[in-house]
Amino acid sequence: MEVCFGNPADIDRWMHLVDEVRENFPGLETEKDRDMHRLTVLKFMEKRQALCAKSDDRIQGVLLFSRKRNRICCLAVSPESRRHGIASGLLETALGELDRCRDITVSTFREDDEKGTAARALYRKFGFVGAELTEEFGYPNQVFVLRGTPGKIEFRKAGLSDAELLIEIYNSAFSDDYIRYGTCPAYGKTKEMMERSIVNYPKFLILYNGRPVGSVSCRETESGMYEIGCLCVIPEYQGKGIGTAAMEFIKGHYQNWKRITLVTPADKTENVRFYTEKGGFGIQSFEMDGCVKVARFILERTGRQAVDTRISASKEQEERLAD
Repeated sequence: MEVCFGNPADIDRWMHLVDEVRENFPGLETEKDRDMHRLTVLKFMEKRQALCAKSDDRIQGVLLFSRKRNRICCLAVSPESRRHGIASGLLETALGELDRCRDITVSTFREDDEKGTAARALYRKFGFVGAELTEEFGYPNQVFVLRGTPGKIEFRKAGLSDAELLIEIYNSAFSDDYIRYGTCPAYGKTKEMMERSIVNYPKFLILYNGRPVGSVSCRETESGMYEIGCLCVIPEYQGKGIGTAAMEFIKGHYQNWKRITLVTPADKTENVRFYTEKGGFGIQSFEMDGCVKVARFILERTGRQAVDTRISASKEQEERLAD
């Protein structure tokens, strides 16, 4: 038995298993429901969030999971293949793909439902505990939770040997920007371009529990004056305080800093909110970077009073750019 990611070539065999067990899964009662589920499975396959257990070219078990929601979405094993460790193998593999530092959830049958006896025992074996009662497709369910443990954030100076790793991180972190604006200097760099950037713009890899998940780059433009060129975290690790930790790292690493500046697209409200509310930056000005309007942020060691006086003036400049 092999646990692997499913692909579109597996869809017919996958759905054959679904047909074997669909009477026990609310939301699959009609042919329309089945067709919608087939499309859902294909989408999960595209995202490498669909696992299957194969043996002799036959799919014996399937599992869907969501990295974004940190959730087990669906787990099923063919009736004739149960009690052979297939469900455990699928679940163990899925947990390795999810963020163990956050709570992982799954919805299954309630305690008094005999259809869920085996499922509840499986999740408890892996450390899940029962939580709130809920309903799915009008059927009574219960959420089970595997509690996460706090993550460890570390920083390591990047070298030329990290160029390909940084390209992978940048492309993951900035793909949405490239799609949104049609251009993004951080996206699609060649190895040679990244190596030059590492030399000209010192970079630090951000490690989360030992895994590279982001990068921050910063250089001194003149004595005590620093410019952050890039601060990025791959999407599935955002919202964990990593960006805030990176800002604190920069301020601690460059101890002689007097002023730190950076730019970000002006219409990315989540970035603007992060730098102003979490980082303590103020907006110094607005400018055009090619076809993208960006906001220039500034943080001064003497406090934000000097910055605040610039904001009102920058609003006039913003209005001119908007005209």
